[in-house]
Amino acid sequence: MNKQYLIIGVGRVAQILIALASMRLMTHMLSGAEVGNFYLILSLAAYFSLVFLSPVGLYMNRRLHKWHEEGSLINYFACYNLYVVLVSLAAIPLLFLAKSSLGIGAGLGTSTLCLLAAAYIYCGTWNSTIIPALNMLQYRRSFVAFSTATLVLGLAASVALVKFYSASAVLWIFGQAAAMLLLAATALGYLLLKVKYKSDFGRIWACVKAPKLAGVLKFALPLLFSAFFMWLQNQSYRLVVEKYLGLDFLGAIAVGLGIAAAIASAAESLVQQIYYPLYYGEINTPDGEKRKAAWNKMAAVMIPLYLLLTIFVSFLSWQLVNLLVDVKFHSVWIFTVFGAWMEFARITTNILATVAHSEMRTDSLAKPYICGGLFTMVGVFLASRSGSYVYLVPLALVFGGFVTLVLMFTGMRHIMHFSVAAAPIKLALLLALPFPLALLIKNPGGSISVSILALAVFGSYMLAGQYLLYKRQKFC
Repeated sequence: MNKQYLIIGVGRVAQILIALASMRLMTHMLSGAEVGNFYLILSLAAYFSLVFLSPVGLYMNRRLHKWHEEGSLINYFACYNLYVVLVSLAAIPLLFLAKSSLGIGAGLGTSTLCLLAAAYIYCGTWNSTIIPALNMLQYRRSFVAFSTATLVLGLAASVALVKFYSASAVLWIFGQAAAMLLLAATALGYLLLKVKYKSDFGRIWACVKAPKLAGVLKFALPLLFSAFFMWLQNQSYRLVVEKYLGLDFLGAIAVGLGIAAAIASAAESLVQQIYYPLYYGEINTPDGEKRKAAWNKMAAVMIPLYLLLTIFVSFLSWQLVNLLVDVKFHSVWIFTVFGAWMEFARITTNILATVAHSEMRTDSLAKPYICGGLFTMVGVFLASRSGSYVYLVPLALVFGGFVTLVLMFTGMRHIMHFSVAAAPIKLALLLALPFPLALLIKNPGGSISVSILALAVFGSYMLAGQYLLYKRQKFC
């Protein structure tokens, strides 16, 4: 297992570097308004992916091992493909109506916006379904290879299209979507070669004609409802900002928050890739005490790791921005500080939400996301009408995230009497005490060398702290 963790760790580090290089190149090659268009298109695509596809995808994750043991996984993938196609096609008329009636995406052509978003939904869904399934089934080298290849090919395609044709968000996203589709198809071919069973068209057709949806609907419908408010909380601010504050400000705040999100998502993905296959295997049992023990162990490892990373990003935000984005976006460092705490609230909420997944009680997720989503939407709208919107908009996003977190904690405690270990959290806070020293490093000229040195020193210390937290909890 240690060798497998090393494979995932090395692969994920490479993927992080590629993703950060992609951000640097995108902010260099695209204007502020085009960066705003980029994040706007991603938000619209995320609405359909998060609300209509992610709940079913989570159900598939919960059943993946069982279907694999039964030899029916490929059949379910084939049925799921029909659903993904329908959702992607449905996005086209809905986005057309949204653009014509609400004025969303004023800087983009109607057909371009609708077709590109639909293509991105389909390609992104399959890339994030097939490749992670390889990891869940213990094909770790292949998982790392396909994940890394997606990022490399996507970056190469986007840079080539923007450089040789037009510096637009549309071409940048098109390059990403094409790479995701190609690598998803390749990963599916690899999976078909590895598993001992094949697709059964008779069973697929029978499932399409008479689908047994009771279990899926019971699990996914509450998630669908919750996911809408999750999107409202984490993504809808981009639509409000575009409408009332313009694409340039949208590009600035999205880049600042995006730096924090990229770092947090990289860490979250790495930890999940290592731990979630074990966790989902451990909760695949009728014994409630074993499921609770599995969750307690997972939370005791994950939450302190994310807390230490959040504090690191907060105090090193200027150095991160100086290194990761073009000079025209250097003023967004303050948004990265807000973004770090938004991401901590989001990730911790996700960890708590796995209680509902474990107990198949996803209806309990609705209330936290409804309250947090509505709070965030109203807060961002009011903040956008204020003269101090630069600070109030991200502050509303942070408050909304913590509203959801508090409500999720209380709601999940009614389902499972879990416990969050205090000792690892206290240790994380103790380890974070040197990070304020980073504020003493003066770099008014924006020297890349100074930023690299500062990040190398404090980053090495942070990684050592992460290792200590993990090892102490692992052997407790």
